[in-house]
Amino acid sequence: MDQAVKARVTLGPGTHAIRGGLRSRGDWFNEGSAFCKFAFDHGLACCYFPWPTALAGAEFWKPWFGVKPDLGDWEIPALNLKERFQPTEIDPAHWPRQSRIHVITHSHGAQPAIIAAALGLKINVLITVSAPIREDVLDTYGEAARKNIGYHLEYYSVDDGIQMAGAIGDGRFGVTRTFNHQVGGCRIYKADETIVMPEACGHSKLLHDATYMGKLATAFKRILDRDGRDDLFARAI
Repeated sequence: MDQAVKARVTLGPGTHAIRGGLRSRGDWFNEGSAFCKFAFDHGLACCYFPWPTALAGAEFWKPWFGVKPDLGDWEIPALNLKERFQPTEIDPAHWPRQSRIHVITHSHGAQPAIIAAALGLKINVLITVSAPIREDVLDTYGEAARKNIGYHLEYYSVDDGIQMAGAIGDGRFGVTRTFNHQVGGCRIYKADETIVMPEACGHSKLLHDATYMGKLATAFKRILDRDGRDDLFARAI
């Protein structure tokens, strides 16, 4: 590993980011992208998590009739993400330290990461960019997930129509912009920090456009400050 690299981060692409092959697009999560180079300059090595990037739970009408939403397109990748760091055929003594696991996701890529945390994957720092807030995911997995995520920093842009549209499929009326979820008046999931980007940043320019990418320095700092700090990992909601 290059001496400049101080931490490693796993990247989670958003919906339909991977089509026609694992690396068919020169997108932000691929090696050599402007994002990965920028992260490397800040001491982070990037490696992306390949998953089908399918849109789960699109049948927004189901909860209206008491039908549980089908989240399988996110739940299965979540199991695979957990397996990546906690392989069942490997002695846990050889798993990576929990405090060294960090994840950055775009859009619906947040859902497998959150579900993976609920299934037992401990993520020290989770960075979500333009993540649609899916109440069906948080209702089912939010409380367990939050206990296994050391620090959650979220970015979203003012009037990001794609982020808002992505939340419609959860069957709830209205759209929530930030991770601050309650069930029965009890808060079960809340991000630790929120950065609101200008409208012009849109749904994905933070990850592609040098005009805005500098704002990610905050995310990288949170990762580097917490990397390997086992004493900081324990948290309470």
